[in-house]
Amino acid sequence: VLQALIERGHSGRLLPMPVDPGAWMAVRRTATRFDDGRTALMSIAPMAQLDVERLIETIVSYIGIAGSVRLFIRAADCDESALETLRRECRELDLLDVVEILGDGEEEHFGALRAARLAVALGQALRDVRTAVDPLWFDLPVIGFDDPIVREAIEPCGLVVENRSPLDVAAVIKAVAKDDALRRVMIAEGRRVRMRYAPETVAGTLLEAFDSTDVWAARNRTLRLG
Repeated sequence: VLQALIERGHSGRLLPMPVDPGAWMAVRRTATRFDDGRTALMSIAPMAQLDVERLIETIVSYIGIAGSVRLFIRAADCDESALETLRRECRELDLLDVVEILGDGEEEHFGALRAARLAVALGQALRDVRTAVDPLWFDLPVIGFDDPIVREAIEPCGLVVENRSPLDVAAVIKAVAKDDALRRVMIAEGRRVRMRYAPETVAGTLLEAFDSTDVWAARNRTLRLG
């Protein structure tokens, strides 16, 4: 089955996971406090303390080379020490107007995704494919550190960052945020990639993969003959 999935464009390391865009349809689309005109980044990766420290360095570096920015990050994505560090550094570095810590509400999450210019996965490995694919339904390019889910879902339509230096990562973010031609290419590819995870596509892919295996084909023949 894994070999059949590989032949259909999946890595074989992860089973394809359906991501239903309808999950966002019930959320109202009116303007929110997130829509203030600044370049906004949506953080989607789980964060430990060191990840938060590096992310804040990246944001400070971005401000230095590109100007104003906002960062949206969910409290649920941070462990206890990471959240404490995030709040302390925002106070000490005068970033309270830059970093927005989100609660668990879906409407708040939607508002941040809709206002964002791109999504960043600059922490721990992503927990599931949906975390990576949801931003694609909002036409967000994604920049992420290397991990299996990033390679599976983000690499075809985003940028995998090998060098984790905050200044270098900030430069990559600036390039994606400011280059409209690059964004158009990444968004177009993201629209293609996200359809691979639509429920009907995943169901068809899995059925085809099972049908192509000898064991499954033999079982189907036996059922038909019976």
